[in-house]
Amino acid sequence: MGMKFCNMNIYNPDKREYEVPAGYSKVNIVKDWDTILEDESELDFKKMEKTSRKLSKELGQSIITVFYFDDDYFELFVTLDGKKAAYHDVRVGNHFTKKIAVFVEALRLNENDAKAFRYILKSDLDPEDSILKLSAICQLPFYIDSFIYHNSNWNIIPDKEEVLEDIKKEKREIK
Repeated sequence: MGMKFCNMNIYNPDKREYEVPAGYSKVNIVKDWDTILEDESELDFKKMEKTSRKLSKELGQSIITVFYFDDDYFELFVTLDGKKAAYHDVRVGNHFTKKIAVFVEALRLNENDAKAFRYILKSDLDPEDSILKLSAICQLPFYIDSFIYHNSNWNIIPDKEEVLEDIKKEKREIK
């Protein structure tokens, strides 16, 4: 049985104050970003989605939300102005993606990272590989819940350079 969790990441370099609902905590793992975690592993995906819609409207900016279920399903989406503006949905052996450019802008990716991000979205069909690689490229904690946050003794964000090297290697093998 695999991991199950949901979380949000909010770009907040100005440290704007906002409230998160009861049962959630705001933590700072990456400079200029807030990560919102469920206090307990409730797996209330609908509540997390509703919260991301509310906060995106309230803050007037993009919210990056992650759903991950049992190594079989991974969804990454951007909420903007209270609506889902982009999404990437990976189920073992299949994936669906809408509005990659919205992700690139919301995640503040430079040109090289955006290329790697697009490559992963289009080529990776395994939920666990996909979430870890995207976390590395974006340098955001996607594969995390409150238990991992409080008890992990490993790097929460995978090594970006290692993922970039793996992508280069894959591309060479394809040619």
